[in-house]
Formats: sequence, C-alpha cells, structure tokens
Amino acid sequence: MRASIFAGMAVATLAAAIPAQAADFFGALRGTQNTHHGMTPVETWQGGYFGGFAGVVSGQANHGRSFRDFLTHELRLNLFEDRNAISNWISLPAGKARNKNFGVFAGYNYQYDEVVFGFEADYTRMNLRMNSTDSLTRAIADLTGIAGLEGQAGAVTMTGRSKLEIKDLITLRARAGYTVGSFMPFVTAGVALANYDMMRMAQRDVLVFATGQTLTETHGPQRKSGFAFGFAGGAGVDVAVGANGFLRGEWQYAHFRDIEGIRASLHNLRAATGVRF
Repeated sequence: MRASIFAGMAVATLAAAIPAQAADFFGALRGTQNTHHGMTPVETWQGGYFGGFAGVVSGQANHGRSFRDFLTHELRLNLFEDRNAISNWISLPAGKARNKNFGVFAGYNYQYDEVVFGFEADYTRMNLRMNSTDSLTRAIADLTGIAGLEGQAGAVTMTGRSKLEIKDLITLRARAGYTVGSFMPFVTAGVALANYDMMRMAQRDVLVFATGQTLTETHGPQRKSGFAFGFAGGAGVDVAVGANGFLRGEWQYAHFRDIEGIRASLHNLRAATGVRF
C-alpha cells in the first residue's frame, strides 16, 4: 500500500518535471503563452480617414512661349513688325510666387501586415499669382510703319506682361505606405485639377525725337479663366496619436504642362491633423 503511494507520487513528480525541462531546452511548447516584449506592435491604418491642413505653396510658371505666340498674332500684317521684328524684343522670364494655403483631405486605407495601400482626395485653397514682365527700348532710325512717322527717328519701348493665378487645387492620388511603429511614411501619385485666371498684354511706346511726342499702342489685354488638368505626386509621413488621431507632414508636387500655353509647377509643404474611423 505504502509502496503504491510512493510510486504514484514519483510518477506525478516526473510528469511535472518533463515539460519544465523541455521548456528549458526547447523553449515554450505548443499551447503555452509566449509574450515577446521586444517586438513592436503593428499600427492599424485600415479604414477611412479625413482631416485638414495648412502650409506654404511656391510656384513657377513659364510664360515665354505662350506670350510670344500671343504677340505675334497681335502684330500680324503689321508693317512696323515686319521691318523691325518687335515681337522678338520681349523675353519673359519665369514667373515665381509664394503664399500660404489651407485645405481638407479624405481617403481610405487597405492594410496587409505592415504594408498600406489606399487612395486620397484633397482640396487646397490658395491665391498664387505667378507674374512676369519684360521691357526693351531701342533707337529706330526710320519709324516707317507707324502712321504719320514715316522717315522719322525715335526710341521704341516694348513692354510685355503675363499673369497666371491659381486659386483652387484638387487632387486625386493613390497612396502606398509602410508602418514603422506609430509612423507610416508614404508616397503618392495621381492627377490634379487647377482653377486658374490668366491675363497677358503688350504695350508699345514711341518717343519721336523731332517733336518729343510719345505715342502709345496697347495689344490686349487677353483674359481667360478655366480648369487645367495635370499630374500630382509627393511624399510624407503619418504619425498615429491616440486611438484614432494622427498627425502628418507632407510635400506635394503638381505640374501643369499647358495652361493656355503656360507651363506651371507647384510645390506644397503642409502640416495636417486627421481622424481615422
């Protein structure tokens, strides 16, 4: 009887010792709880989100080719233009501008482990005016071609102005990101739609040496408004804050190849805050 009791206690002790030793040699066995405190949990970005932003936008517009086409058309069949090629006197530099902007955005994320894909739309309100001007004066020995000044000498000044204003910008872009702790760096690419106003004009001033009189002739202004399509892309990083919030820093680039013959590009630096749901 006593021997049976001791035998049972030995078997129970041995059964308890075997898993402990196995755990020492081989780690946690199947079915046991194993917590790895050194691993960083993956942040969940799956789902919809929206937010607002503010920042600074800088732009550059190349007015040269479109302005020359405008002036050549204005001076067609002009005898003074035929003799002196005054449409070539003006070479407008690139117009540059910088201003503040603000807007809203919304999108949706799909997440596969640490990889995040999605799409986003945003609206930016800005008042970016990219203006350009140029002027050139030359002495002309014979002002033939200007009514009443045949054979007279004078100084001719040609001045050109071109203005492009972008007021609203809408983009629709695909996003791809990768989670690193609470951070998610991302890149974007898509299309852009800009609401613009454009104006260009030229002025010719003629100082007649013999009389000191100045004669002025204006070409334009030509004004157009509308919407232009372009490309948008960029990069940034989202940072999770709390259960549903996030902060963002982002650079966005937009390029428009043809806005009434003007080529324009925008660089938008902005900070944002948003909510996930």
